[in-house]
Amino acid sequence: MKKILVALCAVASALCAFSQTQAEKDAKRAEEIRQRADRLYSGLNVERDVVYKKFNGKDVTMDIILPREREFEGGAPIIVNIHGGGWNGGDRYHVGGRHAKELCDMGIAIATISYTFAEDGKTDVSNCIVDVKDALRFLAKNSKKYGIDPNRMMTTGHSAGGHLSLMAALAPNDKFLGDPSLEKYDPKVVCVAAFAPAVSFVNPEADYKGTVSYSANCFARLMGGTAEEVAAFKRECKTNAYEFLKAKNPDDKRLKLAEAASPITYLSKNSCPILIFHGSKDDLVSYKASKLMAKKAGEVGANLIYIEVAGADHGLGGAKIPQTEEEKAAKIQRFEEISVSKADQGKIKDLFALKYLLEGAKPLKK
Repeated sequence: MKKILVALCAVASALCAFSQTQAEKDAKRAEEIRQRADRLYSGLNVERDVVYKKFNGKDVTMDIILPREREFEGGAPIIVNIHGGGWNGGDRYHVGGRHAKELCDMGIAIATISYTFAEDGKTDVSNCIVDVKDALRFLAKNSKKYGIDPNRMMTTGHSAGGHLSLMAALAPNDKFLGDPSLEKYDPKVVCVAAFAPAVSFVNPEADYKGTVSYSANCFARLMGGTAEEVAAFKRECKTNAYEFLKAKNPDDKRLKLAEAASPITYLSKNSCPILIFHGSKDDLVSYKASKLMAKKAGEVGANLIYIEVAGADHGLGGAKIPQTEEEKAAKIQRFEEISVSKADQGKIKDLFALKYLLEGAKPLKK
């Protein structure tokens, strides 16, 4: 008995040590994020940790970077940045610095938002979409408070953030309703710029192995269901997730969610102008689907600019070139030359943003 008690005490001590270590890791990460945010926002006029809604009792927040001087009648046009991270990770602290100051000096505001993550059997991609739609509704509701123009919004993001940016811009405002206090507000997105976005979960012909829309693991998590349903789907599906589910049960509710969560579903001649960058070597999100969306845009008369970055990976940098033995020894990594550099991608996005955010805007008489 004594030996058992000693063993149990040892296990308890180990668990306690692990818990403390994890708590310390969490605290360290929180501090690193705070310091990164402090650096990003240094010298800027920022409203930090603005609560735009609550979900399951938790605050859902954003930061708003505002011009110091009002430049336009009706308030400042605003760019809403939506971070990536697989719909279940990442953070909003990637916007600020000199670029944000330059935009603010031109009279343009920036919001960078957090949102509810999609977790196995608990939440799904619709929760992410509802939050980003609510973020825009919140900004419209509080436009006078923050001095922004609710009719001059742009959404932008990379990867999952690119997908959510397109959903925020293209899905009708009466869909993906969330906070009842925000439902009546109707913000106007005048343009959207998406980098390596997931644009469709329902076009197997434009998919390939390894992508988030092909993979049973990601598809199951994003489209929800109980934890048991998610686990069963992962075990059973060995091919394109949507195709498999449709063949197995054409009435499965997750099929409807997959369609509703696909930006390509909402594309029409009335869609706001769209800019999409996608790398031809993206092995995580289908660039073929983005090409398909560009093709559909041409068919329906939508204003969509698609820029395929030759040789670029998911991060829109150059794809890795196999290393020689000498390079491996020296730890040298080479990448393929890309058709549009990261710097030029940013410049193109900025020109796109300025064209539509400032088009017809009336400067304030001073």
